[in-house]
Amino acid sequence: MNGQTPIAIRRVGAAHQNPACRKRWPLVGDAHPTHLAARLLVLALVMVAFCSSPANAQTSAAASPQASPDWHFSFELFQMLLEEGGLQPVKDFRELGNNPRDCVIVAFGRLNGVTYRNVQQFTERGGAMLLATDRDFSFRNICDFRAGPVIAELSSERYQDHQDCPLITDLTQDNPLVEGVRSLVANKSGWIDKPSWPTKTWDVAARLPADSLPTSSKRKTLLAEIPMPGDPTGLLLVCADQSLFTNGMLWHGDNAVLAINVSKALSSGRRRLLFMVNGRPMGSFKDSPEMQAASQPPKLPDNLPPITKETILPIANAVLQNVQQADVINSFLANRPRNMKESHYRRAMLFALAALALAFVIWKLSGNGPPLSHPMPTRRMLTAHALSSEHKANAAEFGISASMLARELCRELTGSTDTHVWIAQLSPDRLQQTSAVEKTLNENNLKSILELAVKTGTLHLPQKKFLSIGNTINQLRQLHYNQQLLKPSSQT
Repeated sequence: MNGQTPIAIRRVGAAHQNPACRKRWPLVGDAHPTHLAARLLVLALVMVAFCSSPANAQTSAAASPQASPDWHFSFELFQMLLEEGGLQPVKDFRELGNNPRDCVIVAFGRLNGVTYRNVQQFTERGGAMLLATDRDFSFRNICDFRAGPVIAELSSERYQDHQDCPLITDLTQDNPLVEGVRSLVANKSGWIDKPSWPTKTWDVAARLPADSLPTSSKRKTLLAEIPMPGDPTGLLLVCADQSLFTNGMLWHGDNAVLAINVSKALSSGRRRLLFMVNGRPMGSFKDSPEMQAASQPPKLPDNLPPITKETILPIANAVLQNVQQADVINSFLANRPRNMKESHYRRAMLFALAALALAFVIWKLSGNGPPLSHPMPTRRMLTAHALSSEHKANAAEFGISASMLARELCRELTGSTDTHVWIAQLSPDRLQQTSAVEKTLNENNLKSILELAVKTGTLHLPQKKFLSIGNTINQLRQLHYNQQLLKPSSQT
């Protein structure tokens, strides 16, 4: 891999001697894309500073002269993302304070210092926690971590043909933890089992491949959010491979995007951070020996000779000699087509640059135009029987709706849900004394609505009839509100 950290770094040397080598919160996707690009740029610059030399996938960590092996297996870059999100690192549980809503706990590697009771109480009171390990560990009815390594059986599911580095593409696209992630690269991963009686549905963000060994790991959870009872602001994230967040693995796949999403989910609205690796609090990433060693330039000798004209001339000659030996100028000019004058070549290059600029402008302008209208949808051809059946179904739906509206009106007029009471209290002799024409109209309307309310069979009504019944019900309801429909109870 050109300019990247060796993926098989845990497969050689002291890979297992150093244990460190090894989804509703506010949506992560709400952040502006520029912020994501800025964070990725910061990660890239830091990783380039530490891992600038090329390394072969099967070589040891010593292949990178500017970064010690421990750098690839530690988590300074992920700590930097968390602290950049506004979290202040602490070195002890007691420094977190009494308000878990302001606190984040991240535990990688061995989880012996984290108990089920700690996790339950901390998250139920609003705290945010990330647990990541590839070791066996059980949190009773929360989850069970299973040790790997998970082996990818198919070559298409292996990263650079390393069978213990499965390529994770089974991602839940609408989960904010994996927004913008196309694939993840695990490294000797484990998996997570649900308890026998889970209390709530997990928000699984990433699963292991379907063709993997051991068989009990097939499509099992790699990364998920586990809902906890209590404060809805509480957050519990679990991951079966802490190496996804190590400095060395952020190069591979979209692991860096995942790290940014997770850091934003954890740090949103919180102030304190307890970061632990194998049960040991780490403090700030700035205090890491790896960061301090990188920030200190090599010390120059005290007895440097003074710069004079006599010393500048040999230095200049040495630089020119190196350029000449590297053959940089000739290599560049060799790319120019033969039998072509230099002036013509420069003019052609300028025309090419102008054409590229014009193409870019046209592309940008074409993207600002009005969106193309969608084509007319094609109608599905139906037989005469299907059309008749669909019409009957719609008519039945209108009949059911009309019956429900009629029953609701009868209940309002009588204050009862008994059909016998409706028949007794909505008789013609209960109507108000009005003109003969108006009384006859109200009597016919009330009779039709009453029949519709007490009818038990399926009624088929066309849409026009349904609208007419609706108007009749509105008229009767308005008369009732104005006390112009039924006689008061004292007059009957």
